[in-house]
Amino acid sequence: MDKGISVTISGLPGKMANLIANRIIQDGIHTLLPFGLSDPVLYMGEYWTGAENRIVEYGTEEEVLKQKIDHPNLIAIDFTVPGAVNQNAEFYCKNGIPFVMGTTGGNRNLLKKTIKAMAITTTNFFRPTERYICGSFTT
Repeated sequence: MDKGISVTISGLPGKMANLIANRIIQDGIHTLLPFGLSDPVLYMGEYWTGAENRIVEYGTEEEVLKQKIDHPNLIAIDFTVPGAVNQNAEFYCKNGIPFVMGTTGGNRNLLKKTIKAMAITTTNFFRPTERYICGSFTT
């Protein structure tokens, strides 16, 4: 049985994604799921986080969706690359996965439009005064 919130982290083995993954494991409050979005060309396969030799496998979007079935309290934390911001946000929104977008860059106007069009709550890690709440954008 999961503890707390089930978290999928996109962007491993990046520095921030790894930091967050290790913190989740060390705290033991929430469950780090073994799948996350990443660039399949650069990072397909297994990656060891520093805590407890936990493996986080890079999966396709389908793997993340399979996790959602077994973990209805799933959230995504995204620390990928600017070129993935809009594609990942659209995926999260279309599939009803609440997310924290820690990645800077991307097309911010498209990001706002995507989130407004979907009924989902998220926050932008680097701009905490901006919140996208249930289809509306506020500052």
